Amino acid sequence: MNDKLLIKKLRKAIELKSEEAIEELVQKIGLTKVVEAVPYLITLLNETDNCCLRNLVALALADIKDQRALEPLLSLIKSKRTERCRGTLVYALQSLDCASILIDLVDLVINGGFEVSCEAFYAIESIRTPHSSKEVQLGCQKIETAINSEPSFDQDKIERLKLLKHLLESNSD
Repeated sequence: MNDKLLIKKLRKAIELKSEEAIEELVQKIGLTKVVEAVPYLITLLNETDNCCLRNLVALALADIKDQRALEPLLSLIKSKRTERCRGTLVYALQSLDCASILIDLVDLVINGGFEVSCEAFYAIESIRTPHSSKEVQLGCQKIETAINSEPSFDQDKIERLKLLKHLLESNSD
């Protein structure tokens, strides 16, 4: 099936609200890396309030690995409407170059629940370019402040934050 036909079928499935067809087509678009579908997938990601569909779209965008998905994913992660439904969105960031959102990811490690915190940590770990010393310094300051001022953090989170600080310091330019 050609790429344009896949996108056309997805639009029709959404119009008909055929959940099974939508799921199958979104997965197929991701697995076959249909780059032409990225703008439509981003629109769908932003417009849907269906957490399951949003997660499927985020995973398809992760499979395609198109940088255009970075800012829309981050924007949704920060949005109130995705509260308690962000883990997969953060996971999807790992397949993209997240160097430009390092500080946002540090904030997610600090302030996110268990899944979001861990996925943000892995997204930082997946960054292959050296971090700027300014960003590392800011990230480390945020981590130190969080560790010293948040008595409710469990031991796992404190260990994750200490490990993150070490990771940032070892990957700075």
